[in-house]
Amino acid sequence: MSQVVHELNKLQLDSLSDEWVDAIYDGELLQFDDIPAEYESVLECLELPTTFKGITKAIAHWLNDDIDSEEEKSWSFLSHQIQHRKLLALLAYYIDYGIKNIFTKEYRNNALLASQLYYKLLAVSGYKAYNIYHSQLFAHSLVCLNFPKLLCENDDKYFNTKELTHEVNSVIKSLKKFVIDLKQILVTLHLGPNDMNFEDILANFVDITGGAIVNKLNIDKIELANVSRVIYEMIDILVCDANREPDSVAIQLLFKCLLPKLVAASVDSRNANNLVRASYVTYSSLLLTKYGKDALEGYTVLLQHLCYTLDGLERAEVRTARVSLVMGLMSLLPRKAYRKFVKWLLKLSTTSKVSHRQIALEMLSKLLSNDPEEIHVQKEIPGLQINVDGSDSRQTPVSVDTVSTEDESSQELPPVQTENDLDGDDDAGGLLRARAHRVSHAELLRAVYERVHDVSSALRARALAILAECVDSPHEPVRDAIKELNGTGEVSRLMAVSARCVCDERAVVRRAAVSLLHRLLATSTINDLDEIPGNTSPASIPLANNKTNTDTTNEDDTIDNVVNNEGDKADTIANTEHCDEANANEANADINSDKTVDKGSTDPAPDDVAGDDNLNSSDDRNNDKDEANIDEDNVNDSTDNDKNSSGSRHYAMLVGACRDASIVVRVCAITALGELCAARPARAALAAFLCGPLHQLSDPETKVQELVVNLVEQLLITPLQPYNPDGDENELPWMFLAGIIQHNMRRHLQKACTLLHKSSNCINHRLVDVASTHLGVKDAARDLQCLVLLTSVARLVEYSDLDFLLNYYYKIDEDMQYDSRLGLETRDSRILALTLELCTLWSQWASVEQRTTLRERLVLRLADNTDYGCRTACASLAAHLEPNNLQWATELMQISERRALDGGALEEWVRAADLSLVAPAPPAPALLQLFLAALADPPPEWGDAQRGACVAGAGRLCVRARGAAAAAAPPLAALLRDAAAPLPARLNALRALADICTRYTCIVEPLLGDVCGCLCARGPAALRRGAVRAVTRLLLGGFLRLRTPLYYKYCALLADEDPDVREPAEYYVTCCLTVDAIYHHLVDCVLYYNSDESVASDGLSFDARQLIYDVMLQRMSLVQRLNAQCRFAREVLQRGADEADEADELPAALRRALLDTITLLCGPRMKLPRKPQNNGDADIDDLQERITTNIVSHKMKRTVAEVVVPAVLRLYARLRARGGQLAAYLVRLATDLLNDYRHEIEELIENDEELVERVQQFQATIGLEPSFGNARNLVTASAPPEPDTPRAPRKRPRPAHTHEPRKRALRI
Repeated sequence: MSQVVHELNKLQLDSLSDEWVDAIYDGELLQFDDIPAEYESVLECLELPTTFKGITKAIAHWLNDDIDSEEEKSWSFLSHQIQHRKLLALLAYYIDYGIKNIFTKEYRNNALLASQLYYKLLAVSGYKAYNIYHSQLFAHSLVCLNFPKLLCENDDKYFNTKELTHEVNSVIKSLKKFVIDLKQILVTLHLGPNDMNFEDILANFVDITGGAIVNKLNIDKIELANVSRVIYEMIDILVCDANREPDSVAIQLLFKCLLPKLVAASVDSRNANNLVRASYVTYSSLLLTKYGKDALEGYTVLLQHLCYTLDGLERAEVRTARVSLVMGLMSLLPRKAYRKFVKWLLKLSTTSKVSHRQIALEMLSKLLSNDPEEIHVQKEIPGLQINVDGSDSRQTPVSVDTVSTEDESSQELPPVQTENDLDGDDDAGGLLRARAHRVSHAELLRAVYERVHDVSSALRARALAILAECVDSPHEPVRDAIKELNGTGEVSRLMAVSARCVCDERAVVRRAAVSLLHRLLATSTINDLDEIPGNTSPASIPLANNKTNTDTTNEDDTIDNVVNNEGDKADTIANTEHCDEANANEANADINSDKTVDKGSTDPAPDDVAGDDNLNSSDDRNNDKDEANIDEDNVNDSTDNDKNSSGSRHYAMLVGACRDASIVVRVCAITALGELCAARPARAALAAFLCGPLHQLSDPETKVQELVVNLVEQLLITPLQPYNPDGDENELPWMFLAGIIQHNMRRHLQKACTLLHKSSNCINHRLVDVASTHLGVKDAARDLQCLVLLTSVARLVEYSDLDFLLNYYYKIDEDMQYDSRLGLETRDSRILALTLELCTLWSQWASVEQRTTLRERLVLRLADNTDYGCRTACASLAAHLEPNNLQWATELMQISERRALDGGALEEWVRAADLSLVAPAPPAPALLQLFLAALADPPPEWGDAQRGACVAGAGRLCVRARGAAAAAAPPLAALLRDAAAPLPARLNALRALADICTRYTCIVEPLLGDVCGCLCARGPAALRRGAVRAVTRLLLGGFLRLRTPLYYKYCALLADEDPDVREPAEYYVTCCLTVDAIYHHLVDCVLYYNSDESVASDGLSFDARQLIYDVMLQRMSLVQRLNAQCRFAREVLQRGADEADEADELPAALRRALLDTITLLCGPRMKLPRKPQNNGDADIDDLQERITTNIVSHKMKRTVAEVVVPAVLRLYARLRARGGQLAAYLVRLATDLLNDYRHEIEELIENDEELVERVQQFQATIGLEPSFGNARNLVTASAPPEPDTPRAPRKRPRPAHTHEPRKRALRI
């Protein structure tokens, strides 16, 4: 004992100030002031490390010395010999100072030695009675265990790694003796979870077990392993009670200490943290294995907190690491605990936090991928009933809370498993063995399906992506769950939800919906009905003939049905969706709303707009009485087939996505259709490809154009092989060409070939050689397809071997003459027309002999009038073969003129007009007068065909001279507006005026009213279709400007019920019309469409008008929409208030305009963007809306509030007494304005007493408090409670003791 006192006297504790010691104890050993100056002079004379070591050895020798057994070795005796309070305060100071200055070796070693001395003091019995053990001081001393980790994390403090390695190894060597002393006294302390700072003590032990420094530098791994082994033993001591039995509460606290380590390791993706994460995961698994059921509850709470902790979950890589971590830990759970945790995940997927729902959804997706073979392993486990056939024994699904999260309401999480949950059929031993966990795939898939309706677009997109992965999953349980989810209705749930999400406001959701739809179409059997067998010839495919097929009806899988019945498709899907009522109602509402134009449609003009129906380039289809209708599409379009295959309806959704405003959606939809066509060639799939992706050849994005071109190469060019009569051939390219022919899309094919020629070398002589082998060897359908392909590439390939082409022409010419002599039905005139066109394109490469022979035959056919409907093409080719010798054309034209003027038949009139296109001499003026006289007073014996041919001939003459055009334009316009005139004549008059407009616009501009009359809803369908195509072509070519009244008539077509009329207008308004023009005419459109004149002529319904306004508003920017609100207030609302002051009853037109205006102002297009959420749960996609909100300046919003709000309140004050629909709508509008522009209105109220009065009067009228701007929305709902976690009691530090300063005496 004397040696201990002697060593302690070296510290001269009597010189240490009592006030300094009291201040440390008052601060609960947490706050330390500097050592008093007088005591520092004492310490300068000491070698402090040597003194600490001497005291430690003296106490150890005193405790182990058994010679003087009569001396009591306890604090009751020792307290009288030393000043233990001052000693503890001094040790606490050096421990704290060393921890704060670990990079200084002296201070770090002093902390280690002071801690070891403190542990020796705790080895003396009676430490608790004399307050030697202080929980805060003990926990603080354990921070020394983290010295190696802290040194490695701050390696920038050292000059080189060698110095750092030496320092770390020296610390580890010092810790070896440190942990041995600590373990000795830890056994005697008997710490439990109810002791103060128990959790901090465990946390300090856990820090060094992470293995963060194992792979760093050249650390002595053996010494570190020895230190870690002792620490693990001490942790085992802490988590057991006095009887060495595991304490479940202590184990839970241990898992709680592991939680932040696992979370931090998953947030940071550095390689070092992978080792740390693996170390903690292994330790957690070993704890579960060692302590069994006592550790299961804490282990489950750890898993719940790993899912619940939000740190970094907004990042995809963090979520992936967290999910991987939890899934690995989950695999160790017993079966019953595993099932309960899965139920907890299902609850978590419905909570209010977006991040919680995200990680729950990711967890559920991982659970869906469980190996189905594992179910067979469980058959041998007693007490568990499994179907021996390998399928899940379906139990009653757990009641998952499916409350919609759109209101962000909180949902309570399930409580932590109680001890009753731990009773299962699993033994405590062997918990780390592999298990085959059983999950209900149908229940998990249903929870994923519910997230499709989530308020977060990221969750909606992810849920759709998971469903898409499950659709073609090879796992049998997943396939069974998909079948159960889809139901047995005509339209499956997944197909219905795809239809709804394709119209979502977020591009990522639309892209995911397109991917899901692609998987559904690829794996379903709806294509089986449309597939063409490999041994079926394309000749069996019906082709749209341009001749006398007046009784032909479209097939179920034509392109017209694919495009024109999107509304019917959506209605059918919505009405046949088999899901619960809540989801069905939401799906129906969203699907039925899919009747608006795509926001950013960028496809080229419809094929009718860019078609080959120009008067100058078309053949003479007016000669025969059966060919009175010039527009070949109108014959087929006049008969609509209401039967649509389900495959066509589903493909129509992908077709619409090809015109999406977002490039990612367009790319996804185009790729999906291309893959469907390549994998399962079907007429419906190819029709959809032609209608959707092929139109995107004019996409503004080069990436999209390249994608479409590559797909065309894969579908048409690559699979094309030479003709082999004995072998099987790939029918895909011929099906593709059949669709091109059927739907008149040769212009699109020509553009695709042009882009292919620029990007690749596939358009070359070899392609022509291969295609030429199919010409004239099979049937007429194959010949037509070959000619379409050859004419598309003819301008790009210099081909001089024309023998095959000339021989084919001579053959079909002879065949047609033979059929004509026998009175047989003539062949398809398109074959001859395309052959002549191909000869014209390649005529420059023909030899002189070939050119002369061909020209002589063509002139002979023109002289004999045996051109078979291709007169203009024959004349053009003959003129092209020898352009310097056109005397034959003049002579033939003059012969026909003389016959016509001498009273010849109408055929001679038209023949002379056709030849005038190539004849160098002008036609006789009398010929034009003959046509004009017939137009004014047609002979009574003429039928509809003859009158149509007469108009076509007059149109030919108008092309030659301006005078002829000026003379013929008024009669043509008069014929156009004559409702009693035959339809063929009116159609040809429309085309003739369009041709005149391309050359002499000023002649047609005064007659635009007659052209607009053709767009009237009560006109013939064929005439309206032709008129809208003609007007759209002129607008695209810049020959016309969209001015009023043409603007009103043209925009009214946006709501037309006929898709062929609506689509060209949709294309031009959504892609070509400038936004400024739409903005300037918006208010005028509202006034015009509600005027009495428009109601009498157009008769647009309320829904149709709203659809037109919606298409216009979606093109306008936010600032323009806010400006439009001000214009509506000034020009409509104020006018309505003025009219209400002057008259008792508002005019009907003004009432309709007011109703449309108020509906627009209340609609979503006029709403301000949603305010960004500040609670950290906002979607990542809300960034765009936040930027848009910042763009709208406060001044702009103030202007809207200053103009719109007074106008609305004034109008409501005038109409309130009258009531009715207008007053009700005004209440809703005013309420929305007061909420959206609250701050701006409050600023205006300060200086506008009249506005104050109006606002208060309005609020009093609708039953609100008259005060404005003081109401506070108290939100009582909160986030769901965290999972329950046991907490160790912790004593809060007392506030720092402040001594009053001593008052200094005043000396006088």
